[in-house]
Formats: sequence, C-alpha cells, structure tokens
Amino acid sequence: MARKLLNGAVSCLFGLTFASGTLLAQNRIQDFVRIAPSLDIAPYHQNAGTAKRIFSTIGPTASDAYNDTNGYCVTGTAQSSCGSSEQWIGVPFTPTRAAHATVLEAAIQYFAGTNTFQLSLYNDVSGAPGTALKTVEVSNAPAAGTCCTMSFANLGSPGVALTANTQYWVVANSDDSRAANFSGYWAFANAFIAYNPSQTGWITFDNSFPQEAVVVEGTFP
Repeated sequence: MARKLLNGAVSCLFGLTFASGTLLAQNRIQDFVRIAPSLDIAPYHQNAGTAKRIFSTIGPTASDAYNDTNGYCVTGTAQSSCGSSEQWIGVPFTPTRAAHATVLEAAIQYFAGTNTFQLSLYNDVSGAPGTALKTVEVSNAPAAGTCCTMSFANLGSPGVALTANTQYWVVANSDDSRAANFSGYWAFANAFIAYNPSQTGWITFDNSFPQEAVVVEGTFP
C-alpha cells in the first residue's frame, strides 16, 4: 500500500552551486519527501544473476538495504504529488577497474501517476551527467515506504563498457511521452548527487542527506 506524504511534499531549502568550472551561486530547490514506512519488509535479493558488483550503496543487510522513508523526488512534467515540477536525479560512481555494466538497480519508490520511468547510464562531463550511454524503460516500482525491492534495468549483453577510474552516473528520469504524470522518489542509502529540475540543466552538490540507494553490476575482463 502506498504511504501518504507527511506534511505533503517537503522542499529542502539548500543553497546550491552549478558545476561548471567556476562555481556560480544558485538558489535552487530540489524536491524531497519524507513518508511513513511500511511494517512489511521484503528482503533485497540480487536481480542480476551471475553479474558481479561494480558499485553499490545498499546495505548493511538485505532487510535494511536502504531508508524507505526519505528520498529525492523523481517526477514528470504532468505530476502534482511530489514537489512542484519535473525533476531528474543522478548518482555518480567510479569503477576501480574496467568492466561492462549490464544491470542497474535503484531504490525508486512509486507514489502516484503511471508507474513507468527510465533508468539510464550516463557518462560524465565536467563533474555532471553528460550523455546517456544506455536508457531502459522501467515499470512497477515498489510502493512508497516499502523496503527492500529495487527497480531493475537490464542493459543487455555485453553491456556498456566502463573505463577504470572514470566517473559515470546512474540517472532516474521520467518518460514524458509515456508517463509524464509519474511521481516517485529515490530512497536514501548512505552524499553527493546531481539533479535536473524542470530540465534547466544538471546541478551537483554535496548534501547533508545520505546518497541514494543504487547498485551497478556487470562483468569484468
């Protein structure tokens, strides 16, 4: 059962900076939610089969893989349940060795609208998401306030080649052609993210909240 927002959609008031060589002061607001958790826990289980872990922020246990009560909104242009505008969220990771990413898992929690969104793997440009290397349509995200099911995106075989010690981004975004009314949030795990409000450009910042819960899996040479 989807849980209701406590006190509606809570806008976190952060002074942010735009990542573009010189830091420019911005008065941006990213939409954040805090909800009541469910008492029902479905332990996390790996969706990737024999794929190896490339990056992860989940844990410490399968039944405590992430914090389902808090997260940043992931929303489309026509939503009205989580904040006031469209918002995309990106989480950076840097593989320590060359790999092929075949699976993305993210703790996206569904709140309202059509339960369809996208998970993407982006390259990095100047410390922010650059170009999508692979995008996958995802449906049936778990209801808000439930742990610990992860939304799953299969990147195919052989996957997306990753260069060692190079930053990439896992991005959760709306599909505004199929599900512009999607409203959800990316649950926290453990403090550096990027977000794209109203498609005005990527903004990166160190935040005082935990990083979003995400897993990248694949194969190594």
